[in-house]
Amino acid sequence: MPNPFEITAARAEDIVTLGEWAHEESWNPGLHDGGVFFATDPGGFLFGRLDGEPVTSVSVVRYGSDHGFLGFYLTRPHLRGQGYGLRTWQAGTARLAGRTVGLDGVPAQQDNYRRSGFRTCWSNARFEGTPPPPQDVAPPPGIELVDARSVPFDLLAAYDRRYFPAARDTFLASWITAPGRTALAAVGDGRLQGLAVLRACRAASRIGPLYA
Repeated sequence: MPNPFEITAARAEDIVTLGEWAHEESWNPGLHDGGVFFATDPGGFLFGRLDGEPVTSVSVVRYGSDHGFLGFYLTRPHLRGQGYGLRTWQAGTARLAGRTVGLDGVPAQQDNYRRSGFRTCWSNARFEGTPPPPQDVAPPPGIELVDARSVPFDLLAAYDRRYFPAARDTFLASWITAPGRTALAAVGDGRLQGLAVLRACRAASRIGPLYA
């Protein structure tokens, strides 16, 4: 008899496992990223389970009524090439049917993404280093850096909407207040001029979003 394989919505406690898998792939996720995305869309994480044991995953988080983002597409190394990942992928994309879907794609999988109807829109370049001490970096004249949580949230949400293709108030509220976050807003001329969120990760900390 073949081993039973089923795809179900992940539970909140499964998100910890997903973070460990991503770390094993050297993706360096934020320590609390999964919880933020789970709060945004509790049905947005799928696990494929073989004999009850999670072996595949995909995140398919919905934003608004017509947008979604796909990520955390993983199959445990010893089970790759057996179709479990593809079945999980198909279940995930079905959950986002009818929406415009974005994803971060590793170069080795780009041909597979194209076969599923995706196309390349832009390339990401990631940099890592040690920033100078805060006292050695002054904002431009007329700009003040303040805790983003002190800015009226409707202003932050409207600013975020300029750069993201759907309203995501639940996500943004959790993203700037999750543990291990430093969220700064640049304010000048009575307007919001920039936003950046630094978050603790398993390795180097990461900044995102970064708007100006």
